[in-house]
Amino acid sequence: MRIRVNFINLFLFLTSILLIIFLCGCTFKTNIASKAERLEYSLNRFNEEMNILEKKQQLSKKDQELIVVEINNFHNTFEEFKKEDVPFFLKKIKKSTVNKLNKKEKILFQIKQKAEMDKATVNDIHLIQKEIKDNMNINIFKK
Repeated sequence: MRIRVNFINLFLFLTSILLIIFLCGCTFKTNIASKAERLEYSLNRFNEEMNILEKKQQLSKKDQELIVVEINNFHNTFEEFKKEDVPFFLKKIKKSTVNKLNKKEKILFQIKQKAEMDKATVNDIHLIQKEIKDNMNINIFKK
């Protein structure tokens, strides 16, 4: 009889631990999902703005400023996403996403520097669009 009680207590204890881990995991997942959605929104908005600029022959000073603002917005949203903690089973997915976006961010940073000196061109807009659209799908974090 005593063995059975110990087994039941152990079972209840382990079930409680698993429940706590599961609930913490859901909280993290919800947080990372909201950050991923914000990042996706930022990329979509960035792409929409670049679609407008793509149709121009030359970029004005205001267009150059818009490029800088949009790249900064993307950078800030991306930094928030990188800082977010994730449960173990999402770490690999997040790491892969961050690695892809880090490569894209380097190219965007170079274009941002050109835009700050009013030297960005329509070809740079095409490059931005290619980087934004190129095999990116942040929806993997949605429920």
